[in-house]
Amino acid sequence: MNRRKKAALIALIAAAVALALAAGAAAWWFFGGSGMTHYLLMGTDQWGPLAEGGRSDVMILCTLDMDARRVALTSLARDLQVTLPSGGENRLNTVAHFGDEAELVQVVEGLLGLPIEGYVSVNFSSVVEIVDALGGVTVELTAQEASYLKRVEGEYDGHPLHEGACDLNGAQALAYMRCRQLDSDFGRTDRQAKVMDALLNGEKRIGLGEATRLMGALSGSYRTDLSAAELASAARNVLRLRGAGFEKFTIPAQGTYRYGELRGGSVLVANMDKNREQLWAFLGLELPEASQTE
Repeated sequence: MNRRKKAALIALIAAAVALALAAGAAAWWFFGGSGMTHYLLMGTDQWGPLAEGGRSDVMILCTLDMDARRVALTSLARDLQVTLPSGGENRLNTVAHFGDEAELVQVVEGLLGLPIEGYVSVNFSSVVEIVDALGGVTVELTAQEASYLKRVEGEYDGHPLHEGACDLNGAQALAYMRCRQLDSDFGRTDRQAKVMDALLNGEKRIGLGEATRLMGALSGSYRTDLSAAELASAARNVLRLRGAGFEKFTIPAQGTYRYGELRGGSVLVANMDKNREQLWAFLGLELPEASQTE
């Protein structure tokens, strides 16, 4: 089976972690446990069955650092201007739309100078299905966020929305993770990380039997180029990092980009030498001398 057939917006990406938790609970016999690995989590702007061709509006590099016991989330701006393998220029979120997920992985590897083990891709419908299957998620809301969710999704019986900890269903979680009207794309990435943290470190737990059932029921809710063994090993490591919390980084980093224009639309033109230098320092890695900013 090739990469495209193996078997976002985080809005979406939280759902990928949620699915990993379900898989991991059923996969403790797989070996894992040391070193640092990187996975690309994608959320595409589509409803309905998973299909190739959507724009990857959410792209997060998820780094599992088993030695330092931490999960690092690096959000990549969707409007980042990049050079395609074909030589043309475009926004980062169009790469999977005009190519496929494998090409997006290739582009991100080139941008960051890091090897990516594989990807997990979900869409709008996936998020709703997965979060609902896991029994929802509890998130700490601001008064503004609670008011926004009431307006766009409404409340459901017994779960009012207010400032403080609130139980969100799948549709509410999706709206929360997609929201940027209250601030900016940077605020949206913070909300995505909050949901991921809640899914990983929240009070809700699932047992082996429930995890096995969920994996079967949700098999059509995501796409990945990871084999079953690779996905289970990654999920096992995610479970081992419960309680570690998330550390966040954003590309482009503050002070390393300017606004530009490409074919009549706004793009972020970043100094990727500076971004790689800051990212590797954030991850605790030593950038190869040839790659360091002069």
